[in-house]
Amino acid sequence: KEYKEFAKKYASQNKDFKTALELAFADKDDTIDFGKKYTEALKRIIHKHSDNGFVSYRGSFALSNDISNLLANAEDLLQKGNFRDAFVIVTAVLKEMMDVITYCDDSNGNIGGKVLGTIVLLGNIAASAPVSLKEEVFSFLLTELNNTVYYKYGDFGYEMFEILERLATDLSKSEEFLNYIDTQVLQLTGKYDDYRKNFFNTRKIEFFKATGNHAEVEKLIQQNIEIVEVRQGEVNKFIDKKDFVKAKTLIKDGIAIAKEKGHPGTVAQWEKELLRIAVLENDIELIRHYARYFAFHRGFIKQYYNQWEATFSADEWIGTIENHIDETIKRIIKDHERNKGKLWYNPNPPILSEIAPVYIEEGFWDRLLELVKKETDLDVILQYNSFLSKYYPAELLAIYLPAFELSGDKASARNQYANLVRKMKKVIKEMPQFKVQIVAVAARLKSKYKHRPAMIDELNTILR
Repeated sequence: KEYKEFAKKYASQNKDFKTALELAFADKDDTIDFGKKYTEALKRIIHKHSDNGFVSYRGSFALSNDISNLLANAEDLLQKGNFRDAFVIVTAVLKEMMDVITYCDDSNGNIGGKVLGTIVLLGNIAASAPVSLKEEVFSFLLTELNNTVYYKYGDFGYEMFEILERLATDLSKSEEFLNYIDTQVLQLTGKYDDYRKNFFNTRKIEFFKATGNHAEVEKLIQQNIEIVEVRQGEVNKFIDKKDFVKAKTLIKDGIAIAKEKGHPGTVAQWEKELLRIAVLENDIELIRHYARYFAFHRGFIKQYYNQWEATFSADEWIGTIENHIDETIKRIIKDHERNKGKLWYNPNPPILSEIAPVYIEEGFWDRLLELVKKETDLDVILQYNSFLSKYYPAELLAIYLPAFELSGDKASARNQYANLVRKMKKVIKEMPQFKVQIVAVAARLKSKYKHRPAMIDELNTILR
């Protein structure tokens, strides 16, 4: 009796405790509308963490913690086999939090993470619940997924669609499921709706495959062959059959479509498929063409570089790589001259960034050093220290000492002093034999700039 009185009194003074107590025992009382109770509690919790109807970055952390407690209740009910009440909690949380996500700062991902966690729980309920409740989950998803907010604010709609698709198979709800897809596709007529439209059409094909309707599969494939995933499936099918002619025809058509749409990433994807087929056909010239291209297409990719090199004998490779180096340097200088006078023009041609990976792969350390000597950016030079310090420590030190001192002369803020000291420490770590000389530079800077306490603080971390 005393405990009851204490709980009542404390609940009257502490709304959070009152809410938690009511929700914890709501499923014990058949006279209570469990779903209504949770929805009301959710609205109170959201209101508590909102400011003029907006959940701030900081507020999202506290709100996320409170939602975690509610989801823990749902998880506990699920473990006890109380699927219905777990479903009530999950659906209430999902709907309310999807409303919140449209007016909150969720740059930390807290709210989105809770929504995804709620969808996972919904999937667990759908997998284990009795058939009658599975029917309710299916109906709930059909209704909710008509709300585009689930697709516009993250991958929530796609995750829920996965559950809907599984239930459609389990409950023999093919017609309702396919009607949902068709309705969505008809509505997706906007300029930026292609991704979702392609997703639905692709999943429709996969659904017919899973249900054994091969006639519909072939029909839909032909209707949607412009979709990259659909075309890729057909390419894979022909490659498996070793019908490389048909596979390459599909790929070349795919390249033409991608170029027309201005999708260079898709063009590259198809060209990698041509490389894949070239390997299967042992087409050496085509392997060389695409492997070389992708080795340097967007930065340096060692995998393709090695694939290109592997098509030559050791003697052939010497001439090949020298020709590549020569062609690349000429191209860089030509482009550099053409851009002369433009606002972003750099007086030094960017040879180092393009050629250095090749010199490193081939062990051309003397050539790499010559390029590094021409570089004026200390951050760039330091990128090659680990490669060159073993072979040319004295030459590097001759670059670093004046560069460190010049950086100290130019620095005027703590972050710049700290950055300089970080670079000094990096070189000391990789070239410990020159610690004395680097410390001497730090000592000179300290003596030169006695009235810069922030600089002295940073330099002291080396001088101690």
